[in-house]
Amino acid sequence: MEERRWLLPFTYGVSTQAILSVLRLAHSLDATVVPLSLIPLQQTGTGIRAGRIEQAKDFLESVRWRAEELHVPIQCHEVVTNDVQQSIRAITQKWCCTSVVVVLKEQESLLLEFQEMRELLERPPTSLVFLRLPTTQKGGIPALLKRATSWLRKSQDNAANEEGEESEALSLPLPTRGQVSV
Repeated sequence: MEERRWLLPFTYGVSTQAILSVLRLAHSLDATVVPLSLIPLQQTGTGIRAGRIEQAKDFLESVRWRAEELHVPIQCHEVVTNDVQQSIRAITQKWCCTSVVVVLKEQESLLLEFQEMRELLERPPTSLVFLRLPTTQKGGIPALLKRATSWLRKSQDNAANEEGEESEALSLPLPTRGQVSV
């Protein structure tokens, strides 16, 4: 059986939710994660923005810490590059990665800039592992409970004031799988 080695490229926007989701999936499928922090050089040739370096270090540290907690094997790498896509292709080959992980939430790319994710989808260096995180619904359970409580109060008031008239029907959306969390 071929060893699963997943390249997890990063250029921007440390997301703990994305990192945990990738590591949990890797753990369940016995995959090794290869976190790759890519630090793009500025187009003007003036060097690297300090914020990018800080995010790159934060990303790798977050992956290390959480991978240790979940007992997921990792091999962290950091690269300064002029061409993010070329670096992903070269490193995928060099480190024998069987897949590249792409994380999405709603219409947003996580861990990569949108344009970098799009280019990766157009010309993947190997197979892709898509991880789509659940969307967050406005209000969630607290809003649902507030609406139900309000309806109950209104129903009780209507019943007391207008005996004999039909009471208002409760119309609440039922939560779908993944929306209810304890």
